[in-house]
Amino acid sequence: MKENDFRKALCSAWVRDHGSQLYIQKNHGSAYSAGLPDLQLCIQGRWAAVELKASDTTPLKHPVTALQRATLQSITKAGGRGVVVALLGPRVNVYTPDTLWMLDEGFGRSVVGCEWAHFRKHKVVRTRLLMDVLGQ
Repeated sequence: MKENDFRKALCSAWVRDHGSQLYIQKNHGSAYSAGLPDLQLCIQGRWAAVELKASDTTPLKHPVTALQRATLQSITKAGGRGVVVALLGPRVNVYTPDTLWMLDEGFGRSVVGCEWAHFRKHKVVRTRLLMDVLGQ
């Protein structure tokens, strides 16, 4: 699955489940926005910046860049939540700046995540993943 298709599926499922309670902003990529995370999310007063990655294989074809990594670390140091949500084959994983080494080393599984098939079928799994992204 391409990253754009992954973003659309992820966002549309979360919007369908949480409606007006959820704010999502997509950051459009350009030369002027290099390093900015793909999404900004806010629900129940919790905010997160999310970099999306999608690949059928590990390691990633397009890994997290040094600028993206620095941005996520800066957001985290400022008290926000900066994460990478990666679809690696059949699994969706959530990585914080502290656990990005797992993604770099080609681990197909992080501490936090779920199976993509379960995400697509079960609202409780989608909600749990959203709360993990937001650090709740």
